[in-house]
Amino acid sequence: MGRETILLSSEEPMSAAQIAEFLHALADKIAGGTVTLRQGTDELVLDLPPNLVLEVKVEEQEKGGKKARAEGRSRLQRTIEVEIEWTEGEQSAAGIQLG
Repeated sequence: MGRETILLSSEEPMSAAQIAEFLHALADKIAGGTVTLRQGTDELVLDLPPNLVLEVKVEEQEKGGKKARAEGRSRLQRTIEVEIEWTEGEQSAAGIQLG
């Protein structure tokens, strides 16, 4: 398996409305083919290919440990993960075309 390098990472509390606004803006950038992310003085520009892979995963994790579960105080933490993947330099397979 190849080496993984984190180019940018962010985790911050936001309201549902703020998250929706960010995702709408991100969707517009993806549709345009270029996503620019800024964090402080760092900037990451991603030129996206026309075909991507979308992965959506919903996870559930019980929080609180054994004692909390025994006392009925455990809580569920749920997560929605949205991941967009592509391989740099990989060309999508072109369908047959008439010239």
